[in-house]
Amino acid sequence: MLLLFCLLAQDFTVLDSGRRDANDAVYERITDEAALKALWERLPSSQMKKEMPKVDFRTNMVLVVAPSADADRTMLRIDSLKQEKGMLTLTYALTPLTVDGGPGRRIPYLLLVTPRSKVPVHIVEFVKDRAGRVNVTERAMKTIEAIK
Repeated sequence: MLLLFCLLAQDFTVLDSGRRDANDAVYERITDEAALKALWERLPSSQMKKEMPKVDFRTNMVLVVAPSADADRTMLRIDSLKQEKGMLTLTYALTPLTVDGGPGRRIPYLLLVTPRSKVPVHIVEFVKDRAGRVNVTERAMKTIEAIK
């Protein structure tokens, strides 16, 4: 069974992460440099004068996980990214932070680089207890259509 899981699990690299001050959730599959540039210019990393990372879009794609304002003052962690039965499923967890962190919203986001895939991407959110051990809620956040 462990071998099967290893075959289904996808590799990914965190391209960028941070905190933003925005209301709307963003869940996207980015497959070209122009789309990444448009997103990058709206993120805090670009405002901190960080250079946009290079991605080889011939073999990779970027998945964007940026929850809504409900995720204010939480830690975001990717639990899994696996492909099975013609669907790529990305599961992430939000754990409430134990400290307030000061004024303003602090909504986490992640950009992941993963091997390019044309299958639909299903994104699932788990909200954990303060200790980060028990799933309190589970929600299907979005299914991104397959690439034709």
